[in-house]
Amino acid sequence: MPKIIDHDLQRREIADAFLRVIADKGPAATTMRNVAREANCSPSLPMHYFDSRAALIEFAFARQADELVAELTEVATRNTSATERLARAISLMIDRSSGDAAAWRTAIATIVKAEQNSVVEMIDRKCYLEHLEILTKLLTEFAIETGKPFDARDEAVLLLTSVDGLALAAVSLGSNADEYGDAQKRIFAKHYGLLPL
Repeated sequence: MPKIIDHDLQRREIADAFLRVIADKGPAATTMRNVAREANCSPSLPMHYFDSRAALIEFAFARQADELVAELTEVATRNTSATERLARAISLMIDRSSGDAAAWRTAIATIVKAEQNSVVEMIDRKCYLEHLEILTKLLTEFAIETGKPFDARDEAVLLLTSVDGLALAAVSLGSNADEYGDAQKRIFAKHYGLLPL
C-alpha cells in the first residue's frame, strides 16, 4: 500500500522550520539545507515544495500573517464586552510581538529589504490594513461602550505602531523583551482605563 503524504502539512512543517532557523541563526544562515535539517527531511524536499528561497519566505510570511489576522479576528468578535475584547486583543498583539516571533519578523524584514521582495511587502501591508480595520472597529465599540471620546483609527494606528516597536525592541533586548512587553501592557491598560492586562 502506498504511503499517503499530506503535502499541505509538509509545506507547513518546512515553513515552520524556516521560521525557527531564521529566528535562531538569522537571515544569513537561513539556507534551504539548514531548513531541511531543522525540518528533519531530505535536503531536496524544501526545493520540491518551494522552487526558491523567495517562495518559501512568501509562504511562511503569508501563513504567519493569516494566523495573526485570524487570532485577532477571533478575539475581536467574541461575545463579550468591548472592554474585555480590547484588553485581550492588546495582550495577544503584545505577546505575539516578543520572543521568537519578533526575531523571525525582524529577520524576514531584513531579507525583504535586501532582496526587495515585493510579494512579502504586499502581504505585510495587507496584514497591517486588516489589523487596522479590526482594531478600528473594536476601538469604536469600546469608545461607545465606555463613553471615551477618541478617534478610533488614530488609536488603532498607535497600537499597531507600538506593537511593531515592541517586536524590534524584543530582538535587541533579548531576555528583557517580556519585561518590556509587560510594561507596554501596563501603559495601554492605564491609557484605556482597563484592568491590568
